[in-house]
Parts: sequence; structure tokens; C-alpha cells
Amino acid sequence: MYQADRRCPMCGAALAASGRRYCSNACRQLAYRTRRSPGGEPVRPDGFVGRHNELSQVQQAFEVYRLVTLTGPGGVGKTRLGREALRHITGSRAAPVVEVDLAVVAGDDRLVAQSFAAALGLPERHGMTLVESMIDALNKSRVLLFVDNCEHVVEPCAVLVDTLLRRCPRLRVLTTSREVLDVTGEFVLRLGGLPVPESVAPGALKGSDAVRLFVDRAEGFELTQENAPHVVAVCTALDGNPLAIELAARQIPALAVEAVHERLVDRFDLIAGRDTAPRRQRSLSDAISWSYELLSPAERTALARLSVLTGQFDLETATAVCADETLPADEVLGLVRRLQSTSLLVSGADTGTYRLLETIRRYGKERLREKGETDATWDRLATWLAGLLELCVEQPVWFPMETHRRLVAQADNLYAAARHATGDVDRQTVLSIAIVRIWMFQGQFAESQEYLRAALARTASPRLRCVLLGYAGCLSTLQGDLAAATSAMEECLAIGQAADDVPSLLDGHYTMAFVQVANQRLDVATRHYAEALALARGLDDAEAVAMVLDRMAWKALVEGNLDEAERLVRQALPVFLQPSPPHGAGFALHNAGSIALARGDADEAEKHFRTALTVVTPDSIEVSFVLDGLGMVAARRDEPKPAMRFFLAAASMRGLRFFNEPTWRRQVATSFSDARRTVGQSGADDITEEMVDLVCEDMITLALHAADTGTGEPLDDDERAIVTLTLAGLTNRQIALRRGISPSTVSARLRSIRGKLAVDSRAEIAAWAQENIASQSPLSQAM
Repeated sequence: MYQADRRCPMCGAALAASGRRYCSNACRQLAYRTRRSPGGEPVRPDGFVGRHNELSQVQQAFEVYRLVTLTGPGGVGKTRLGREALRHITGSRAAPVVEVDLAVVAGDDRLVAQSFAAALGLPERHGMTLVESMIDALNKSRVLLFVDNCEHVVEPCAVLVDTLLRRCPRLRVLTTSREVLDVTGEFVLRLGGLPVPESVAPGALKGSDAVRLFVDRAEGFELTQENAPHVVAVCTALDGNPLAIELAARQIPALAVEAVHERLVDRFDLIAGRDTAPRRQRSLSDAISWSYELLSPAERTALARLSVLTGQFDLETATAVCADETLPADEVLGLVRRLQSTSLLVSGADTGTYRLLETIRRYGKERLREKGETDATWDRLATWLAGLLELCVEQPVWFPMETHRRLVAQADNLYAAARHATGDVDRQTVLSIAIVRIWMFQGQFAESQEYLRAALARTASPRLRCVLLGYAGCLSTLQGDLAAATSAMEECLAIGQAADDVPSLLDGHYTMAFVQVANQRLDVATRHYAEALALARGLDDAEAVAMVLDRMAWKALVEGNLDEAERLVRQALPVFLQPSPPHGAGFALHNAGSIALARGDADEAEKHFRTALTVVTPDSIEVSFVLDGLGMVAARRDEPKPAMRFFLAAASMRGLRFFNEPTWRRQVATSFSDARRTVGQSGADDITEEMVDLVCEDMITLALHAADTGTGEPLDDDERAIVTLTLAGLTNRQIALRRGISPSTVSARLRSIRGKLAVDSRAEIAAWAQENIASQSPLSQAM
């Protein structure tokens, strides 16, 4: 139902009485590109305790200021307060939130802008810098940026934030830093420790956030009048620092609270005479040191070695950096679990990943330096990461798609390891290749080219140079510089011929053909593809042969030679349908579907496109092509609503995808326009709104079930609650806040509801609810 004060969540413009969520198509499309939420850090199962006054101050500050900075010593809870504040702010205003975690930048000023752009999902645009691209996008939206851990790059961060705020009037920014950004118009909230009680009276204990935090984090602990003095003493000694209190509380039940107090006081007395640091900083450092000293020697070693890892990491990565002749690999899992139990290591919820809090990671790096193990630990990490890339470098043309997924998961560690691998040029080059590949998929072409030039300048290995030149040729093609692309591939072919290196020659001919197809020189491309195919067959490399055949099939399709295209793609498909396919499986199946469409066989096309969605990974570049293909199938069948869903799902992902082939794009644009015209403006608005909060995996699921008909099953209690909130006019994000679930979960439940009711839109869901459950209070039923 319409509310007179409703405003567009992207630009803030007043909405007309139509009940639409956005004021224009431009804002709808921007909602796709800026779809993010806070929570990049692994989820912690612990609840948020206290800070009610600070939460209120942050919310009130954003009524007046566009930049709010939470500052204070390490461990004081800046990040957790920021996330909790954003949960309340975005719940009330439905503003998209983009989180930028600068802890992973590791002091490299050049990566600050890239971190912002990657978080926003903004690729480089032709003729624009990354900063200009951000300004252009943010001027069309109402976004709240959450920039975490700014202190080690405070100057470049301050310059960028100041630029964005001055150039983007709708932008608001929340930052956390041990230092203020010192930007004009900055509101600074300085955090201290949690309040500790002045007595052990029941009322004082109940009102103390510090005591409540200790009790909440101490496993199986119950506060009594007997142990209360010790709890208060521990919280007081630690100056109410949340992280310090949590570390102390985690020693229970291994130690009684009396023992925790006694050992903590003994340690403070020991170092009090020789430490000149501010007391509040000493309390946290001492709490971490005390927790560290309670660890076994093997646990201390593991914590110190894990400190080289930034961002999230899995057990395999932990083993790679921890295990050596002194620490067996089969012991690492137990060590990681014990570090997690003491809160020195944070675990992701059901993700199998871990992360060191930044304060503890810095402490661990100091211990690693004291042990004299810094270089050896970095060497193990770099060697292991380079090993992941072995196939990408040694095999021509192809690599396993699983490898790309692992590279993306290790992106933060790749950046850091490459900086520390300067003693081994070849290994540093291999790591640089991985970084370039990741940046290419993010659309950061100019930065990738700069990185490639630096790598080429120091690399003498013929094979590695050819791999680098292949990426340079691809990047130049994507940037429209076909002369530079041709030059790079000519150099690659010359090196391969001089070294008589077949893999390099195969790479060169394959990529040169790609360049020439983009250059519309199809006869030249044909010759290079023929050379590449002969070399691949000479190597008896089935995957390489399939990759070449697949691209040859696409060229034949572009030329209109359907018989040849079908013959080639049928030869390639068996390799792409094996259990562990090479990258490009989605493209091969897309080719097969496109050929079937060209022949007018929608059923055959759908089969290939749907199979493609079962083999591609959500972060692969094929996904948007495949979703467009399913949209084309639905359009051919005169099913405009499913077609719209497919096309919109593909469009929402396209900002992160490189290279959209022009022939295909023209076909898609025509079908999309026809479907939109058929469903009408109101129908298109409904379909667009229901998809705004979907993440990539949701889009694939939606694509696979977009044409499902009603099941006739009754709605469960949760679904009825969501229906009533939909009837009340709440958005997915507002429903998620009310129900305590994620927006993507709301979207998934709405899909289930549409299937059960055999309806296509939120408006039809609301109409059903009006008939069936309108007599009950929507909001009260949903509580």
C-alpha cells in the first residue's frame, strides 16, 4: 500500500502513488550494481553486547553528517559497532551498503581505489579512471559505504573519501580507524572501553556492559555474588576493552574466574615498571600476551605463522603456511580449533574458513619476527600459491575452472605474497599472472596492464613471457586497442618460434585468432585457429583441442555457417561435460544452445543452456551469456515474464564480466525490448523489484526455475508471515530485518511462494493475500 512519504532508495526522490520502489529505470539498474550488505568478515556466532548510547550517536550523526568515523584503540569494537549501526540504519532506510575492508590492502596505497571499486562491483570504463567510474556510478545512487580498518592507509583513504564525498552529493560513508581521516565535515566518535561497575551490587552488575560481555563469552559461566568481585576486577584491569575481556573470558572453564584474575594481575604487576605505553593500550596488549603465553609452544608457533594471512583462509592454506619439519601438517587442524576456542582466531559460520582479527594478526607478526621465521613463512605461502598456478602456466590455452575459484579465494594473500617473493623472479611472475587474471575478471583493465608491464620488464623466462603477452593481448582487445593486442601476440609467436616451445606457440595462435575475430578479420583468424588446432592435436591435449574447436564453432556461427558450427561444437562438448571440465564449459554449451536457436529449435537450445548453468561457477564469465540464452528461449516461446527474469539476471551481473560479443548482444537487446514491451511498464517494474536483492547463486536458481507452475502446496507459517509483510508494502530488505533473516533468503521464500500460488509478481502475491488473509493484521501476524 502506498505511503505518501516513500522515497526512491537509490536517489531519494519522492515516489509517485503507483507503489513502485524506484523512481526510474536508471535507479533500478543501479540497485543491481550496488547490491551489497555489511558482513565481509566471517560471521561470528556471538551476539552484540552493549554500546546502546554509541549506536544511537551513530544513527543521529548520519542525520546531519555524511562522513562518520569510529576511532579508538585496537580491540575496542569499532568494526562490530559499525556493522550493528549499519544493520539499524539500512533496516530503517533500505539504503544499499557496500563494505570495503582495507585490512587486506596491507599498506599498499595503490590498492585502495581498487578495493573500493571491487567492493562496488564497478569495472573500468573506457576513457575513465577507476575513481571517475566510482563517481559516475555513485552520482546515480544513494549508497552508504562502510570502510573498515583505514589506519594503515589513512592518507590515500582520506583523499579518496574526500573526493567521493565532494563529487557525490548522495553518498554517505562510515569508517573505522585508529586515526581520524581529518576530512572536512567528518564526525568523529571516539570509543573507549565498556563501562565497568563501581560496585558488585546486583543493580550495578546488571547495568555493566563489560560484565555482561564477560558472562556472555565465558562458556558455562554463571555470575554469582561470590565470583562477581573477580569478574569486576578482571574487567577493570582490562579497562573495559571488549577484545581483552573476551580473551580473558574464553579461558573459562579451563580456568576458574579467580585464577583468571590472579594470573592477569600477576602479569600486569610484572611489566608495569617497564612499559611506557598508554594504560588502555597496555591492557589490550597484555591481555593478548597473557592469552598467548597460555598457549602450548605449537599453538604459539601456529598463531605467529598464521599472521601472514590476510582476509579469510581455509584449513589447506593454514597448513601450507604452518607446517614444516618442526610442525607436522596433521597437527594443524587441532591447533586451529584450539586457537578458535580461545577467540584468538575467528571462524566463519559453516564456511570452513577462518580469520585473525587485525589486532591479533599484528601481534602475531611481531612474535613471528621475534622467532626469526618471517621470511621462511612468507616463502612457504608464496611457494604454495605458485603451486596452485602450475597448470595455468604449463598447460597451453586451458586451465581447470576450479583453479580460478581458488585464486579468487586467495586474492588477498596473492597480493601480499607477490610483494614478498622478490627473491625469486619466476615465482613472483607466476603470482603476478594470478593477480592479473583476478583483476581482469573484475574489469580493472588499466591496472592489469600496468601490472603486466612491470612483470614483463623483469621476466626473462620465454614461457612466462608468452603467458604474460597472452594476457596483454586479451586485455588490449577488451580495451579496444587491437594494434597493441596484435603486437603483443606477434611477440609471443616470435618467442615461441625462437624457443621451439609448442605450448607458447599454441597460446599465441589461439589468442591471436581471438584478437582477429574482434578485429573482424575472420580469414586471418581462421588461419591462426587452424595452426592452434594442429598444435593441440600434436600435443595430444584433449582439453586444448576442445577449447580451440569451441572458439572455431563460435566464429562459424558468427559467419552464418550453421552446419560447420554444429559439427565443431559437437566434437568439443564431451570434454566440457566431463566431471572436472576446463574453464569455458559454459561457453561451449552456450555455443551449442546458440546454434540450436539459430536453427529454430528452442527445446534443444534450452537443454544446452540449462546444462550450462549446472557446470559453470557463479564467478565465471559465462554465466551472463547463459542467462541471456535462456531469456532468448523464453522469448521465442512467447513467455515474456520468464524472459524478463533471465535478461535482468544477466544484466545485473554484467558489470563484473568482461567482453560481451557484439553479435550476441544485438540479438539479446532485440529480444529484451520485445519482452519488456509485451509485459508493459508495470509488469517490468514488478519483475525488476523482486530480483533486486538476489545474489549470483539466487539468480542461477531463479533461472533454473523461472517457468515453474504452481504446486498447489499450502504456505507454511514463515511464508504466510512474509506474504503479510509484502501486503503491508515492506521491501525485501525491510522484511529481512523484521524477520531476522537475509534479503536473499526473503527472495528465495518469495520464489517458493510464487511457485505455490502460481503467480508471477509481488503485486499478485499481495492480491492473493488481500483475498485470503487481509482480515488479519499483517504486521502483528508477521511478528
